Amino acid sequence: MTLHAPYFDHIGYGSKDMFQLHTLAPGESRTFDAQLQVGGSGDLAPILENEIRRRHLDSGLVSGIARTKDGKAVPRPVLVIEKNGHPFAWTIGHAGAYEVRLPVGEYSLYATAKNHSQSKRASVTVTANSRKTQDFWDLDHPGRIHLSVNDEQDAKPMDARITIKEGQKPPIGFLGPTTIFTELDRKGSADLAIAPGHYLFTVTSGGGFTSAGRDASVDVRAGHTTPTSVALKVSFDPTARGWYSADMHHHADQAEAVTPPADLARSQLAAGLDVLFVSDHDSTLNHAKLKKIADRRGIAFIPGIEISPSWGHFNAYPVSSGSTLTIDTGKSDVDAVFAEARRLGATVIQANHPFIPFGYLTSAAAGVAPGGFNPGFDLLEINAAEEGDEKVMNALKAYWNSGHRYYLTAGTDTHDVWKDESGRVRVYAHVDGPVTPWAFAQALKDGHAYVSYGPLIFPAAMFGDTLRFKSDKLFNLVFDLKSIAGLARAELTGRGGVVGTGTYDGAQHEARIEFPLKANQSTWFSLEVTDRLGKKAYTDPIWVDVVRF
Repeated sequence: MTLHAPYFDHIGYGSKDMFQLHTLAPGESRTFDAQLQVGGSGDLAPILENEIRRRHLDSGLVSGIARTKDGKAVPRPVLVIEKNGHPFAWTIGHAGAYEVRLPVGEYSLYATAKNHSQSKRASVTVTANSRKTQDFWDLDHPGRIHLSVNDEQDAKPMDARITIKEGQKPPIGFLGPTTIFTELDRKGSADLAIAPGHYLFTVTSGGGFTSAGRDASVDVRAGHTTPTSVALKVSFDPTARGWYSADMHHHADQAEAVTPPADLARSQLAAGLDVLFVSDHDSTLNHAKLKKIADRRGIAFIPGIEISPSWGHFNAYPVSSGSTLTIDTGKSDVDAVFAEARRLGATVIQANHPFIPFGYLTSAAAGVAPGGFNPGFDLLEINAAEEGDEKVMNALKAYWNSGHRYYLTAGTDTHDVWKDESGRVRVYAHVDGPVTPWAFAQALKDGHAYVSYGPLIFPAAMFGDTLRFKSDKLFNLVFDLKSIAGLARAELTGRGGVVGTGTYDGAQHEARIEFPLKANQSTWFSLEVTDRLGKKAYTDPIWVDVVRF
């Protein structure tokens, strides 16, 4: 789909999404005229022709054939057109032949096809009404890789994410992936067709939280299958101490998201997440599919929904099986949104990205959230897609100072698992007994959790619990810290600010830290840990009640 928008004056999101920035006075309206073009394939040639006609551009025609080195016509060749060193457009050919009309200019062209090699580049000058012929005869047929990923210690298969670090990277998504996941039903195995050539793959399992990734060098030959095995060392096992991880803001393929449920599961499993989770915008359509996958793999699935009015987004979970949204989010106020979340059966209401321009706390502060501020939510999200961690933590600390027990959660807001990494920020919750959707959600609601981009934290006293001490009596808070990347700093904060720190040289991957403390009034303490790469972890508070005798 292409929007031909002659009015635009602004390109956003680092791509070619077109906008016009403008201001509306109260009661004012504006109308914008554009043309929407919908095609039956990913061919951009009809779009170029439309733009040439609309803008009355001088143009010329370029055509040719694309064949493999053994002389065979490529059934569905793709001609990639570059201008000034950047991709400009592409066209899809048939039976080895292609044709495209281009505006006057200097271009670099090469031919490729799905899982084929890329031809040598050719420079072409297009002049008004010219007809140029450019053939390509040097494409290679696809090769194949059989990749197996195993635990270095016991050789058990591991779910994994595989990315191309070096080698041919397809410039267009439908030509082949740059990120691959191991299979659902053949854990630790990936079979894929790929363009021939030399590759360096980065293989990860556990997202860098429990094991370090490794690079695998592979030479792929046309028409051949290359077996490759990668063994990863698992250094830490949080589940052995009752800590389980999940990405609590993740989309599948509803609304603007593009990840089918099976691929969501493959991505979350490869990240080492212990619970599958989905929160599509205003939709529960994928719950049944993901529940079947989770049952097949023997892990818990938390069915969620992102209730998405324009003034704030809220994840509600776990929701009842088969439930659907019954409110119009465009017309509902915050009271109706929260009531609907509870009607759906949600244990938890999570305020997503609360400080972005349409985040709930931003909207409530600006007076544009219908119904104003409703204290009925449970968790504030640290969102990997935004740069608002400090704002979220400052808001939570202000709540904690006032005795309000709102707690942390985290999510990546992933829409496309091939571009964004599931679980790159995650929440760890401590669950006693079986890990069910309700037990995990209740642990978050009770504050038995922390959020992390990498470091792992194991407290002697549980986050969210209340400790009672005599006034001015010395007590210790003790934490075990672990990090694949290496520890750099730990900082304990209380009602009055920072009360203790620990520093490390980055080479240390495990440490126990103790903070001797006294309190003469009720307070709280929260830990922040930073690893050698600057990645952080934030904890819910440990509450302290002071008893006077």
